[in-house]
Amino acid sequence: MARMEYAEGFAYDVAQIWSPSVEKHLRSLLQMIEAFPQSGLTLVPESLVREFGPQVRKCAMSPFYLVYEYDEDADVVFVHGLVRQSKAW
Repeated sequence: MARMEYAEGFAYDVAQIWSPSVEKHLRSLLQMIEAFPQSGLTLVPESLVREFGPQVRKCAMSPFYLVYEYDEDADVVFVHGLVRQSKAW
């Protein structure tokens, strides 16, 4: 399993979630990414590439995208945060 690291602002992003079902989905996604870090989509909006860099991946988690990078050599996932899907374009 990949080592998980989180951006400082990720805790703030998570605090904005008010729905228990979205929180549950987030936990499931994080577990999936830890086990299968290449599972996120690399086809991302240009706005996410500009903000987070060319190696960024996303997983849909309505109404958010979970945005992260995977360093295969180090086997480390760096979770940037949650971005509202409506603001990612």
